[in-house]
Amino acid sequence: MITLPAEIALDDDWNGTSVNNGVTNLNVESLMGPGEHKAIVLAAGALLAGNPQFAANAAGAYLTHLKNAYHSSDPGYKLYVYKGIHMPYSDPHITLALHHTDLNNEKSIYKFHLQVSVTDTAFNDEHSDRFHWRGVWFSAIVNGVTEKWPAGATCVCKDGRERYRRHSITESGLIELRESIRSETLRREAQAELDKSKNKVLAKLKALNYTLVSKKDLAKLLAGEPVAVTTMTRKTIQVRKASDTGNIVNV
Repeated sequence: MITLPAEIALDDDWNGTSVNNGVTNLNVESLMGPGEHKAIVLAAGALLAGNPQFAANAAGAYLTHLKNAYHSSDPGYKLYVYKGIHMPYSDPHITLALHHTDLNNEKSIYKFHLQVSVTDTAFNDEHSDRFHWRGVWFSAIVNGVTEKWPAGATCVCKDGRERYRRHSITESGLIELRESIRSETLRREAQAELDKSKNKVLAKLKALNYTLVSKKDLAKLLAGEPVAVTTMTRKTIQVRKASDTGNIVNV
């Protein structure tokens, strides 16, 4: 059973290169790291939950093994990311290798594609070019026969608008990004209110010809605490900000 990203392994050359029909290709065409790839593969296990009806052929048997790796208690399975996200504009997928050792110590390896699909986020103008990959189906090819599950799933590739690979993001990363944006927005709003209050107090001090003895006391004055100021006649007095009117009053 796979319940944590750490339970998914990486092939030694998962982010290297491979040769197909004499052409050398990148195994990863995304700048997403190993942890993000594992998170996508882990989340995709939900596609095989329940009681999927695989085809009664060798490719269907492969998918049964994959389901067992995710959801059974068989300790003989180990799932590897064999190749990372590649072919993002035409056939985006992750290649997986499932190693299995049975009770007789017989070892088998099964290969799969996890098709990934672009999910737009566009939650504000500043980050409208960000997206995340989500696994949408698994497929196995055996003896020229392809089976996929869920059978009716569809995929969206990266579109013609250039979206830099550095903007690809996992769903968990998207949540963190949204939270960081929300936190930054709140921080900016709070800072703007603080700056507004500071300017008002400084204007009132100037109108009264008061000068703070220590500039560090401005924060105390904003909080309503008494602070020392010097008057136009160089006299030192204690003042505070009235909580009801915001005016500067003598203590």
